[in-house]
Amino acid sequence: VNSSTRLGTGGKFYTEIATNYDATLSGFEVGKNYLILVAVDNVGNAGLDSVITKDTVYYNASLNVDMDLPTLTCSQSGTQYTNGTKAIALGGTFDDGTAGSGVTNVRLEVIKTVGNTKTVIDAAGGNADSFDTTNKTWSKTISGSNFPETDTSASYAVKAYATDKAGNVYQANLVNIQLDKVDPEFKTPSVETASTTHKVYKPDETKDEFYINNTDGTFTISGVATDNIGVESVELKITGKDSNNAELTLPAADATDVVKAKYKSESGVYSFDSLSLTGFDGSKDDITATLTVTDTAGNSKTKEITLKCDTTIPALVDADSENNSFKVGGIRLSTETNAKNWFNKSTLPFTGSYTEAGSGIDYVEYTITKAGETSSTTPTGTFSTTNGTFSANLGEFVSDVTNGNPVANTVTLVAVDKVGNRSSEKSVSLYIDTEMPEASADSSETIYTNKSGKITVTGKSTDDISGIKSVVIKLNGKEIKNGENATFTLGDESTTDGKLTRTWTVTDIDASTIFAFGESDGTYSLSALVTDNAGNSQTVNVATVMLDTTAPAVTLTAPSDADTTDNDIQINGTISLSGTISDKNVLPETAITGMQYVQN
Repeated sequence: VNSSTRLGTGGKFYTEIATNYDATLSGFEVGKNYLILVAVDNVGNAGLDSVITKDTVYYNASLNVDMDLPTLTCSQSGTQYTNGTKAIALGGTFDDGTAGSGVTNVRLEVIKTVGNTKTVIDAAGGNADSFDTTNKTWSKTISGSNFPETDTSASYAVKAYATDKAGNVYQANLVNIQLDKVDPEFKTPSVETASTTHKVYKPDETKDEFYINNTDGTFTISGVATDNIGVESVELKITGKDSNNAELTLPAADATDVVKAKYKSESGVYSFDSLSLTGFDGSKDDITATLTVTDTAGNSKTKEITLKCDTTIPALVDADSENNSFKVGGIRLSTETNAKNWFNKSTLPFTGSYTEAGSGIDYVEYTITKAGETSSTTPTGTFSTTNGTFSANLGEFVSDVTNGNPVANTVTLVAVDKVGNRSSEKSVSLYIDTEMPEASADSSETIYTNKSGKITVTGKSTDDISGIKSVVIKLNGKEIKNGENATFTLGDESTTDGKLTRTWTVTDIDASTIFAFGESDGTYSLSALVTDNAGNSQTVNVATVMLDTTAPAVTLTAPSDADTTDNDIQINGTISLSGTISDKNVLPETAITGMQYVQN
């Protein structure tokens, strides 16, 4: 029987069949259909292939018709990348609608194309690994070994088939797969600190080496990773030693902080923040931060960052050899109690060196408090060093005396290394005296010598501020040295008429030694080189010495002759004598010291 005839309305059909039949029936519509078989013989007797009870017909068969395609989605799209090792994970949903027969299978196939040749990779395809009819989800993992690195010219496409119970098949092109063997790269990473007192120092821009003070604040390691396709993730691992010299690793195995998690960033920008490194002991070993970047194809690359811990403060070399010690104005300062460091300049050179075994000295901070002024907490300025050694001229020091007492200028130095560690303060008190001292002899009279006698001179030296340090007496340019050619004494300091005074005495000056080189007669200066405690000095003429080795010339005029008849001069009674005296030098007020006559 090849056809059926519909009987009026109501969807009933009939067909003539033989006793033994094999018929193809048509007319079914989408949805539930009922099939009733009625057998009628030649005389009209009919029989149902079902049961009729109280006019109710229990049909013996129902047919569901599903002619709609199922649907399938994939969570991934576009191009997926592998390096020949990384597996490609795909997954999504399927559905056949409320009236559909239901999806029975999701199958994938991978199509390899080289030039114009297409090949289905059987091992890569097959049914979904996971097929959940309750949640209507599917997943499939395709091994990276299906994409050998030698096939760099090949392209791959993944196609999916979803089949329902009625045999309807949905086809979809899901993703493309590309082989990528190029490793990602790191651009220069940076290390920053949240500390307000310390900083991070990178001595060489070509090396990933940083100096830090790990005991203060938290740190951020950030930067950019690049890739020809795209960056999948950046991971960070930090290793070092603790105070017991035991290995320490961050994150710990059970860590849940940001360090453990991969830093996801398609742009390659990463930033690991709030990193606490206080558990590491930098004196035991450097801290190593290892960054690992992985691209979307599974290629990865690592970069190690060395963190050198510098927690030691700089130290001033103040008790070393003379060459390396701290000096002001070229001299080492006195450390004696109540000692005053005097200078005669308003600007002074400060020289010395700081030791620093870590990051190195960055600069020296100085604070100047002038005499008579209130100290400030704000530094006056800074100066640089060369490998810790410094030489800087600091100035505008002033001289000040209050109620007879000198007032000091104060200078405070603090060295700061390149991570911000600050040295202990070095404070010095400087007293300034720019006025010249004076010297004078007790007598202003000229001193005479014919080289055969001894000379004695006394006097005093005075200073208004710092006081007399030394007095050197010179005659004819030759220093009068105690115990050699004279006896010299310098008295203790006293205050006379508001001035700091020291008396001096020179006795037994050996003139024959002083004038032993044929000096001509004449006047010579007796000078005093007087120096105060601040270094002010001047040479003062305190006396004049007259050298006279030539006897004076004297003439006597004969008295009047009382008897001209005699050849001799006759005198009678009182006579008057007169004459002249002369000398190459200045004569004293009393030149004739006596007269003598001989009586026959």
